[in-house]
Amino acid sequence: MTYQDPTSQATEDAEGGVTQETAERMFGGAGRVERARPNGNGGAKPQVRVVEPEPEALPTRKYTRIAPHSRPVHLDEFAAAALIRLFPHQAEDRWPGIARAEFLPFDLDLEDARDLRDDEGVLKLGWNPLPNRMLREDVVDEHSLPDEERRERCTTTLVAGLLDLNSKDRFLLKPVLAEVLESDKRGRRPLSSMHLADLVMAPFTNGNGETYREVLQIVVWAVRKVMEKQQRFLSAAERLKPDHTWYIPGPRGLVTVHVLNYADSSELEQFEGAVTAVCRIRGAEIIVIRNPDGHIQVIGDPQKRLPMHDVALGLRAYECHLRGRNLPPLAELRRKGTIPEVPEWHFSDSGNVLNGGEAQPWTPATLLQLENVEKALEHVFDPAWMKAHGFV
Repeated sequence: MTYQDPTSQATEDAEGGVTQETAERMFGGAGRVERARPNGNGGAKPQVRVVEPEPEALPTRKYTRIAPHSRPVHLDEFAAAALIRLFPHQAEDRWPGIARAEFLPFDLDLEDARDLRDDEGVLKLGWNPLPNRMLREDVVDEHSLPDEERRERCTTTLVAGLLDLNSKDRFLLKPVLAEVLESDKRGRRPLSSMHLADLVMAPFTNGNGETYREVLQIVVWAVRKVMEKQQRFLSAAERLKPDHTWYIPGPRGLVTVHVLNYADSSELEQFEGAVTAVCRIRGAEIIVIRNPDGHIQVIGDPQKRLPMHDVALGLRAYECHLRGRNLPPLAELRRKGTIPEVPEWHFSDSGNVLNGGEAQPWTPATLLQLENVEKALEHVFDPAWMKAHGFV
């Protein structure tokens, strides 16, 4: 606000302006005075602006300690802390100060546990919290989740989900998360090449704080080694370039489709596990793979929430057309699983539409060619076409 200098106030200075004393009375000692030049009208008084102070920024919470639950610390808490060490920038964005926080489980002494539970500067991993404690930023634990969710989560997978990781990092971590979850839910099994659980558990059940930090270093090393192996595999797979890229208009913009048409099975088998990851890193929302025997898989990115039930409908309807079959009810064409009217196409629980593949190698190859698949995708992503042809 701008004020003309009052002539009657005892606090006027020699120039007739509002003094700092006046500002302090108006704003509790926090205001300041800024003077403007006189306006050139001779006797006109200068304009004075009293500026209200900006509110002080609230201090950012700083995390100083990562505290797993009491001994023995499980693999999923060690691996969760390892992710924080391996992705410090993403961890800092989520929990400021966490990159330099010490790793130390709380003592079994109840007073220590009680103090830590109330300290919001301590990131608590694997604590068995009260039902509402999952709402707190300083507690990461799956035990408050509903039973169905809890079976598919552990502290490591929760931390991985909270970190802002890109598609490549998630692919590199995939075997780590799978083994840790397996170990957490079903106990150690000697099936994996990583054996993180064996590295961690037996010798260190009753270790001190220094021992726990040494174990964390081992887990960080092991996770990094697995990621390096995944990276070598990914680098080799990146030599596979899509034969075609389709850009199909959809209700929310263009849908990017990468098409891989394999000439021989050895090329597919060598890099099969990394093909979808490579395509998604390159921006594909749907991947179409045609095997040498004519089987076709249409794989959607679950994070994009594409209408894959309509993709299943379109491919099944096109198959019926080419084979001269009567069209089943629309709900049947959208149904998950394999339907008897169109056994060539399986709509999986993960949202992919598959003709054959490892799970159903006996399935007859589709009559659809790649150009038919492209046409089907164009139709199902066009609401006007779907409505005009009675598919809505």
